[in-house]
Amino acid sequence: MKKHTGLLALALFARMFASAQTPTPLPAHNSARTPTQSPARATVTNEEALRLAHRIESEASAGNPATLSHIIDPDLLVGRISEKSPVLKEESFRRSFRDGVAESITNFGLQVVNNIKGGGYHLLRVYEYKGARHMLFRLHDGSAALNYHDFILEKVKDSVRASDCYIYVSDDYMSTTMSRLVNTMNANNQINNSEEMKFLAGMLQLYQKKDYAGIKEFFEKGDAKMKDDKGMYLIYVLCCKKVDVEKYQEVLEHYITHFPDAASGYLMMIDLYYTKKDPVKGLVAVEKLDSLIGKDPFLDYYRGRCYDMQGKRAESIKCFETTYRLDPTFERNTIRLIVAYAANKENDKAKTVIGEYKRSPVFAQENLDAVYKRFPDLK
Repeated sequence: MKKHTGLLALALFARMFASAQTPTPLPAHNSARTPTQSPARATVTNEEALRLAHRIESEASAGNPATLSHIIDPDLLVGRISEKSPVLKEESFRRSFRDGVAESITNFGLQVVNNIKGGGYHLLRVYEYKGARHMLFRLHDGSAALNYHDFILEKVKDSVRASDCYIYVSDDYMSTTMSRLVNTMNANNQINNSEEMKFLAGMLQLYQKKDYAGIKEFFEKGDAKMKDDKGMYLIYVLCCKKVDVEKYQEVLEHYITHFPDAASGYLMMIDLYYTKKDPVKGLVAVEKLDSLIGKDPFLDYYRGRCYDMQGKRAESIKCFETTYRLDPTFERNTIRLIVAYAANKENDKAKTVIGEYKRSPVFAQENLDAVYKRFPDLK
């Protein structure tokens, strides 16, 4: 599924590289993603995590990125990156790199706020995994593009900060993505002069030029063993989407076959199968994503769309009702619920939701007029 942030890490870290002159959310129900544990620190309590999460929710909904912009501690993050990057063992480079990270991650909150217009940034759950407290957030915008962020929390003196964040749309921790990019940007160093680093460097050079057709060709001609890397294959999938829609479906389905626990694949599949008007496969993708996340009631919106395509009105209404109770400000779902009620001859229910919609901060008269044009009895 398309997300406005795309590969959030690539955009975020590109700025970091210029500054430095250099170049897994762990669902409680998914043990396949094991985070690298930081040195033992004071445990973040459930109550502390909830207070922080609710402050982030409140600020994000008001368009304020302040807390999110400072949630990630640069020293903790660089510590985790250093565990995966030999380049950062050199102290002077590490200091310069740390300064670049500190400057770059302040953009994180602003990017989130800019990408939830018409949507929201909501806490899904706080949980503990292998001694670390996590916050899992759902990010969606007004067009129903979807992503999830899973923060690993640690105590820094008297405050609660994040040492890392797993970004579902890129299927990696920030630290993992950044370490690979650091290694790639230093691929001429003997220590990193591996075929993998050269291959990734070639792909990233083309990506920076937005040469998506070039990436597709480069990947397809590359060494077969390089194509088994999840991160590289994901870039290939995204580029195919831009230049060859039919090929995109083929490689996306291949991606899921080889990486069945990659949430990014199911995020894209939900959108693909809706576009292709294949609700059966769409529902399979929704259920798989839901199992990887550990259940998210918001996914009923996507179930509802699939049921609607199948002509299953009762099922679609139930799903849109669930999403409406969860987030009445999500306008796309509200309109779908009104239309579903009207199509099912439940005009009283439709009019009730219309009244609530008119009092909503997301109310748009032109969207309601479109509903009235189709169902004039609702006026």
